[in-house]
Amino acid sequence: MAKAARKPLIFSTASKAPAVAADAANDAARTFLAARIPTPLLRQLKSFAAERGRKLQDVVEEAMTEYLANQRH
Repeated sequence: MAKAARKPLIFSTASKAPAVAADAANDAARTFLAARIPTPLLRQLKSFAAERGRKLQDVVEEAMTEYLANQRH
């Protein structure tokens, strides 16, 4: 079985999170995160975002924020 092709997924981490927003306000630089994910997963994410009329970046940032919020007890 061949490995699935991977495409980079890049999005800004300078979201609405207070700590990140405060850092971004201090220096105008934006922080980017790159992840290599299988093409089928990227297609699923794009489809999921399109069904909701949202950008892929917004969907991923929201999922990361929710995941991190659930990690803090």
